Amino acid sequence: RYDLPEALMRANEPRRALASIEKSLALRPRDVMLFELAARASAQAGFTMRQHRFLGEQYAQQGNLRGAIDQFELAAKATDGDYYEASYVEARLRELKRDWQLAQRENRRSLLD
Repeated sequence: RYDLPEALMRANEPRRALASIEKSLALRPRDVMLFELAARASAQAGFTMRQHRFLGEQYAQQGNLRGAIDQFELAAKATDGDYYEASYVEARLRELKRDWQLAQRENRRSLLD
């Protein structure tokens, strides 16, 4: 499952690894390990926006909203993505911030109960 992308990265073929990982993510969009591999392959390929986007998704899947927001903020500052990727990053960042605010409100409410 993860062997091909790992082998491609060891062979210094991060773009091919990333293509393989993205196909797998389409089939298993909640696979935390795939997001971690995608972040590593993106870093190896020099894709800063993608690296932080994939790390952000990994953290979000693990329930670490603060970490996800931090990574998406870094992705938003990167200048190597295209218009569509930048738009996705901005939209996902807004979504994560809304989720964070909701979680904070719920935590406060539960403390008052």
